[in-house]
Amino acid sequence: MKPLKGNPTLRLLRLVLRRFNRLELLIQNNSRPLPDDLIDTPAVRMLTRMSDRTLSRRRSDGTIPYVKHGGKIYYSRSRVLEALRNEPNTTSTNKVNKSRTILKNAEKE
Repeated sequence: MKPLKGNPTLRLLRLVLRRFNRLELLIQNNSRPLPDDLIDTPAVRMLTRMSDRTLSRRRSDGTIPYVKHGGKIYYSRSRVLEALRNEPNTTSTNKVNKSRTILKNAEKE
């Protein structure tokens, strides 16, 4: 029987184990928990009554900030409501009134 120290299979297994341990540490150090007030796209659409296209446009122009986590888009509920609050009154009266109603209802929750 060969001595264990010189066994190439055992050396390889130890090397693999060390690398897995390093990867595990890297993943633990780089993954941060998501804030509690994050909501996904369907929830934002329900909250704001925006279409997919409008929400996409607001993401693109930076009006509504978002984060991507695991390939999915999340929004901070408070920042979405703040963006609606700061919305300029250049849109039609119906849309402005609709935004104000949404804000009032969201603040009650």
